[in-house]
Amino acid sequence: MKHSGDTISVTVEYQLAEYKRMVCDFMPLHLASMQKPPNRYLPWNWPIIERAFSAVFIPIMFKIKVATVGTCKFTFSEVGLTRESKVGVKFCGWDEVLSVNSLSGIYLIHLRSGGAMPVPYRVFSTEDRRAFEGILTRVGA
Repeated sequence: MKHSGDTISVTVEYQLAEYKRMVCDFMPLHLASMQKPPNRYLPWNWPIIERAFSAVFIPIMFKIKVATVGTCKFTFSEVGLTRESKVGVKFCGWDEVLSVNSLSGIYLIHLRSGGAMPVPYRVFSTEDRRAFEGILTRVGA
């Protein structure tokens, strides 16, 4: 964690438990945005299938993400965010950010181009988190 004037830098080593929690927190939001309830007659909407998805497929997706992306270093400022990872350096201006969900334990930054970048609360000091939320408020994210 490093807060220097106008920038906040954090390093994220993702953990399976918080990744599972993020997916489980996000799915109801995603379904609500579709403005129709899930059809419980379809097998993939059955609670037992949802639990199996959480137990089997989320860990597989997590392993692929960690193997592909690895540890991420994020730098946030008034102009945007930068993510450094195994796949390279990506800069996004705040105008490229569709929304930021504050879930239980994680910020989920959705990009207009598709995809999302999770940033756990735990990587921020209290001061850094306050500064990060201040940036989000000022840029309207």
